Amino acid sequence: DWSSDVCSSDLTLQTATAYSLNVVFARLAVDQLGLPSVIAAAHAAGIPDTVTPSTQDPFTSLGNTPMAAKDVADAYATVQSGGLRCGVHLIASSTAAGLVPTAPCQRVFKPEVVAETNQALRSVVEVGTGRRAKLPGRIVVGKTGTAQGNASAWFAGSTGDLTAVAVVVGSKARPLRNIAGLGEVTGSGLPTDLWRTFVNTYLNTPQPGRTP
Repeated sequence: DWSSDVCSSDLTLQTATAYSLNVVFARLAVDQLGLPSVIAAAHAAGIPDTVTPSTQDPFTSLGNTPMAAKDVADAYATVQSGGLRCGVHLIASSTAAGLVPTAPCQRVFKPEVVAETNQALRSVVEVGTGRRAKLPGRIVVGKTGTAQGNASAWFAGSTGDLTAVAVVVGSKARPLRNIAGLGEVTGSGLPTDLWRTFVNTYLNTPQPGRTP
């Protein structure tokens, strides 16, 4: 995802995040942070160590390595929780009300660091490529993403009490084009709409111990 309406030689990281100006982050990762540090941060957030991005490809910083939606949700939940990683628990079925037991959470990022990250992710929804994720009366943070050649499209986001990921998957051989009347599917479109529909339905459905 990107916008040709926002182009400047002097950009803030928040603006680059909001409008998916990906070259900014590729340069930042290579020129200042170093790709090993970027990869280490992804693993700390919740991407499994078995996912091994390239330390030579500058686009590693953009998330071009295949990974599961649940792991992306885990990483975004870590950021949304103020830097506490609590892990993912998959539920096959539910027969009774109650909370799922969780392991102790572990602090992996400083609160002030993730606060700035969440502010940038909030701008994605308020003014950037994720505007379609807005929910009435709620603060939403998130990020759109589109794989090279429209092989897949994503939206990962959170409302504070719920983090979710919506992904539409194609392939390099069968890119996400001419689907549901759309010329092409990008993260700012169909995945964001799916995310908003799911999250809005969940948040407005009574849950044990929670008021919509």
